[in-house]
Amino acid sequence: MYRSEENPTGQAPEWFEAIRAGVLGNRSQFYRFVAENPFYGYKLNGTKPSEAVIANWWRQSMAGGALAHYATVDSWLEDYSEDLKKITVPVLVMHGEADEVVPFASSVPRAVNLLKNGSLKTYPGYPHGMLTTHADVLNPDLLSFIRHNNGPRPEGAYVELQPLTTPPPSRHRAPACDGSSGGRRPGV
Repeated sequence: MYRSEENPTGQAPEWFEAIRAGVLGNRSQFYRFVAENPFYGYKLNGTKPSEAVIANWWRQSMAGGALAHYATVDSWLEDYSEDLKKITVPVLVMHGEADEVVPFASSVPRAVNLLKNGSLKTYPGYPHGMLTTHADVLNPDLLSFIRHNNGPRPEGAYVELQPLTTPPPSRHRAPACDGSSGGRRPGV
């Protein structure tokens, strides 16, 4: 994702520093700005912003730790090329062509080429947060990929869950609501 000799179309170092500055500065304002602008692409093509989506993204961002958000930028500066080469299962890379957070040329073609069994599906005009803004289009594509690649699994690759025949034991006893032994008062 970052610009280097191996990835000349990656994001410039200033982009990463702007993210760090936003996290260290007024986090609340920064997270609101990101959701209103680049993340969901609300400034593109006259797309109407959704206050509910913006507020939910802001809420999730503010619930996270500032140190963790700051440290996340370091993970974007890592080169995961060797990790991608080791993945052998089918992988669907879905990417919005209007993504301003991770622009297509910054990492997508390179990542798909490193995967042994990678498929790429791009979406013209879709932003980084396209799974929220365009779920009606992406979910069927994702389900189709899963159905097409739902072959046999290696032994031990997953655990089949058995249905519960009895409810699990309760770790806490709910207080009585009839006025006895510490429950709520009757009529309250």
